[in-house]
Amino acid sequence: TLITEWEDGSKLCKALLESEESIARAVQKLTEVAQFYGFEGWLINIENDLRTGEPEAMNSFLSQLSISMKGSNPNGMVLWYDAVTVDGKLLWQNELNDKNL
Repeated sequence: TLITEWEDGSKLCKALLESEESIARAVQKLTEVAQFYGFEGWLINIENDLRTGEPEAMNSFLSQLSISMKGSNPNGMVLWYDAVTVDGKLLWQNELNDKNL
């Protein structure tokens, strides 16, 4: 599980999502950790608001991580916990709808 919460979580998301290079580094490291420890994937649980532009960057991160995990393991997966809306707000939907990121 990769979880971010509160102000420290916002800071971590800012660092993670600041550029395509930072996203690529995170994807590479998370894939390497999964390979080393022999697990099949990641649960991504973002429990803080995202800043302007970060929801789109988060989608890029999730997509790249999914591709990387599948490339390293045919059973590789990424699960997304639906805590953040497309507007970047921490607001649990508890359902699939047009506000899910």
